[in-house]
Amino acid sequence: MVPACRSRAKYNYSEETRNGQSPCQYCGKIYRPQSIKQHEASCKSHQLAAKAREQCNKEYEKDIQQGELNALVLNFLVLTYMPSNSTTMGHINV
Repeated sequence: MVPACRSRAKYNYSEETRNGQSPCQYCGKIYRPQSIKQHEASCKSHQLAAKAREQCNKEYEKDIQQGELNALVLNFLVLTYMPSNSTTMGHINV
């Protein structure tokens, strides 16, 4: 036998709940009061992940630039201090 359905009383939304709007403190988008907390939790985690990604990208670019600078210095030192084709080990080839 199927239990009888109970009728539920309708929830009386307050005026603020029906018409109120709140901006997200992270992205500034407007949400209703009943959904702002859930959105802000999600938005906060997305914002933190984006900042972490941005910091990681900056560090990566810095490492790439430092590696390129090191390669230039090494090439300069090799070209400056390597014996030329006319001399080998300090002896002059005639």
